[in-house]
Amino acid sequence: MKKIYECYEKFAEWICSFTADRYVHLIVGLLLAYLVGRGDMALFHRETAIAFVVALIAVIVVGIIKEVIDIFLGKNFDFRDALFTSVGGVIGALLIFL
Repeated sequence: MKKIYECYEKFAEWICSFTADRYVHLIVGLLLAYLVGRGDMALFHRETAIAFVVALIAVIVVGIIKEVIDIFLGKNFDFRDALFTSVGGVIGALLIFL
């Protein structure tokens, strides 16, 4: 788990060097939803609509958990960050229909 978090931090740091933090949440939400949706379809042979819902739920949960972790790290819970993660999740989940 620590290795995954370190990879996320490196990726987030790289993206933050270009633009605002909100776009990091958007891109990570998009990638996570797409990968979860495609993975769900490949591993469990579910229909695309079900994979869409699974991907959305996963991204929303991860976005909220990330903001709760921020509280424990001494930062504030930012609803807009969670919202941007979710919006990216919607876009990524829609991409699995292609």
